Amino acid sequence: MNGQTVAAAGKNYDIPAKMKALQYSGPETFAVVEIDVPDIGDDDVLVRSPSP
Repeated sequence: MNGQTVAAAGKNYDIPAKMKALQYSGPETFAVVEIDVPDIGDDDVLVRSPSP
């Protein structure tokens, strides 16, 4: 966990330290990579979506 906890819809969620992201590195070149979860500020939104 990265030490952040957020509240949404009356529930608290711990934010993990790492996340998967789709990285673009050139024409027709994509890769799924694991990166650090960015710190979120007061005006930011972090969205979690299910993976297949």
